[in-house]
Amino acid sequence: MFDVDDVSEGILVRLRQEFIETASDQLEGIDGKLDQLDSGQGKAEEILLSVQRDIHNIKGQEPTFGFPLTGRVAHMLEDYLINAGGIGAENIADIRTYLGLMVNLIATAESIGEDDPQSLLK
Repeated sequence: MFDVDDVSEGILVRLRQEFIETASDQLEGIDGKLDQLDSGQGKAEEILLSVQRDIHNIKGQEPTFGFPLTGRVAHMLEDYLINAGGIGAENIADIRTYLGLMVNLIATAESIGEDDPQSLLK
């Protein structure tokens, strides 16, 4: 006989790892899209929609897998993109700052700044 809690915990651990891998791939993909835009390839509107979709997916999944800071940064990036009115040469560096923070949070499973998450977000 097996313990349902052990099985559930194993599934959650596996799904959490899949979230880490998928979110990391999505963030890397966003960075690649920014490279395309920076080099004059691709349409800004299409890239913006793709970036917004990927960020929204990360934000939507983080509560299930225990990445609240990553979700907050994703939400902040969504707001930034709305307020900036799009993606262009003038704000690619800003977007990469948000992406870098999310990459670091995911890579360290959010162990960075656990004592004071507000200082990390500033």
